[in-house]
Amino acid sequence: MNYSNQDMLYLIEVNKIQNKKLILILLIAVFISLSGCAPRPLKIDSGLSEKEQAKEFSLQIVKTYFDKNCDAFYDALSDTVYLLDDDGPFEKNSGIKKKLCESIAKGVRGEYTFQDYLNSYDVRILEKTEYETEFKVGKDLQKFKPTLNDYLFVGYKVKANKTNFMWDDLLVFMVRKTETGWKISALSG
Repeated sequence: MNYSNQDMLYLIEVNKIQNKKLILILLIAVFISLSGCAPRPLKIDSGLSEKEQAKEFSLQIVKTYFDKNCDAFYDALSDTVYLLDDDGPFEKNSGIKKKLCESIAKGVRGEYTFQDYLNSYDVRILEKTEYETEFKVGKDLQKFKPTLNDYLFVGYKVKANKTNFMWDDLLVFMVRKTETGWKISALSG
């Protein structure tokens, strides 16, 4: 086949346009796939009281155990985390994340759902005066000093005639409202 110079120029332009379209389609596909994987902050209803927001946030943390969503759990941690047995502080890093992910993976024993958890466990959120009185948490801590903004989530007590299928250390932690949203400030030791 013999093409004229004008035909050749036309074919080259069509090829360039097709390449640009292909690159654009690939970029859109990459953007869509990355946006689906990007960590999303846990959403809390701002119309609730602060205590109810703390409870809602804490339950969303518990849901990450059932979803095996270590990234969402890790993103919910404060930059500096303490343990309620007075250990810490620990800075967020890949080593801490790996250990936390291993714990989360083993947290639910069996094939249970988040709804099973809600049906089987009593869930409480306590203000500073409540947890200092009931559990003596906070008064004796030397390293971590809870503030009035720290709420203690206690979700390990099994309801009557229900099965205990959770590792209870995962069901005790402190949360705090920060400028960037709710964060986990301390974990059970």
